[in-house]
Amino acid sequence: MTMKSAAILWFRHDLRLHDNPALVEAFERHGCVIPVFIHSPQEEAPWSAGEASQWWLHHSLQALQTSLKKRYGLILQIRSGNAFDQLQSLIRECDAGAVYWNRRYEPRLIRRDEAIKEQLIKQGITAKIFNASLLFDPGQIMNQQGQPYKVFSAFYKRCQSQLSQAGVSAPVKIPATKPFRSNLTVADLALLSKHAWYEKFDGLWQPGEDSAHRQLLRFIDYHLTHYAVQRDHLASNATSSLSAHLHFGEISPRQILTVTQQIKLNQGKDLDLNAIEAYERQIIWREFAH
Repeated sequence: MTMKSAAILWFRHDLRLHDNPALVEAFERHGCVIPVFIHSPQEEAPWSAGEASQWWLHHSLQALQTSLKKRYGLILQIRSGNAFDQLQSLIRECDAGAVYWNRRYEPRLIRRDEAIKEQLIKQGITAKIFNASLLFDPGQIMNQQGQPYKVFSAFYKRCQSQLSQAGVSAPVKIPATKPFRSNLTVADLALLSKHAWYEKFDGLWQPGEDSAHRQLLRFIDYHLTHYAVQRDHLASNATSSLSAHLHFGEISPRQILTVTQQIKLNQGKDLDLNAIEAYERQIIWREFAH
């Protein structure tokens, strides 16, 4: 059932349209959606992003802007400052009745997000947080004693038995948008260093959701078959090179495993299943680390 009020879609480390549960919820329940990114590095201190991460974020935000505009005609609102204050300001501007966002797992940000959620609910604003960066929330996969697994092999087998359906595609429905432009541009965030050392990244890395999926397909076509052995050879270009894409949420682990599982089904005995399993184990190791 569609709600009449506008909804704010708060982007963080989930800079993609596909398999984005907060985006899906906002689009399904509201006729008007306002996407926003709030730059608040002071709230992440002492673990604020370094120059390389800021370079990536700059280009990833630009890619997200393009995708939102092209697919839905939406303008990504860029804000800077205290996250709660910026959300409050945007709620007043667009008369929003809900805020949706995807979870981050840094302890300090967990506390901040829960405080924001509590305050919004007290104001009568719908506030929901989703899991977009992991296959399972920490604490969801437990052993028979209800305790966290201490051995990875047992954790890996349990995860395999619990894997859910493939990630969802970006909604087709085009929501309405409010007639105002962003207060800031990506450039206004000054994410790029004054010394253009990052120019060496050009041609080596391409941030963004589309680039993440192209990189996954390149890895599958050229390196997956030899991954089990070559990944340990530091001189070999044999890894997936998806870590930064995963970190910024341009691709989800569920999307990756959906592709590898489909390869198994389509190619069967003609494929080295050990190579695929070796890669899938690394994806699930991220879950074990959490």
